[in-house]
Amino acid sequence: MPKGESYLYMTTDLDIMSDVLDIHVNYALQYVHDSCHHRQVCLAALKCPYGYLSASGPGKMRQIMQKTARWRMLYLKEFLLAMGAYTVVIIVSSILINISPVSAWWRVPLALTPIIPIVFAVIAYMRAVSRMDELQRRIQFEALAFGFGSSALLTFSYGFLENVGFPHVSLIFVFPLMIALWGIGGAIASWRYR
Repeated sequence: MPKGESYLYMTTDLDIMSDVLDIHVNYALQYVHDSCHHRQVCLAALKCPYGYLSASGPGKMRQIMQKTARWRMLYLKEFLLAMGAYTVVIIVSSILINISPVSAWWRVPLALTPIIPIVFAVIAYMRAVSRMDELQRRIQFEALAFGFGSSALLTFSYGFLENVGFPHVSLIFVFPLMIALWGIGGAIASWRYR
């Protein structure tokens, strides 16, 4: 590093309350000011969804945190609404399928109705990914790669085991397995980039 310049490495994390963040940023900026004897601060490592920050201090940091918090809250709202609708639709469709005659034509479309809220959940996730910064997208990519690859390995392995007498497992369990492994992959990727 050139003499007289310090680089301040910070990461944005929504789990940190803004007051705590302000304390840390103020302390770090004061440390850089005291050690460099000037206010030229390069926040080169602080990359966020809205580009690199300038040395404008905690006010700019708070704005970025608020924008990130807003899109995350929007994602949670959209996703939870879709999952709430999914829960209601799956219960209602299951009840209606069980009470309807076996020969009824509407049983097939009724069985597929829970897919509609899932489509909205996927759209909410895709919109959230489009609003993420590069690091968050990389973490999601690695999480999805881990979930997809691990699910393929486990389901193929179990499929071969069914040929030697293991009990048959419904395909409906594959997606929850992928989601669980995606979560594990996300935790691993997030830990690696801390």
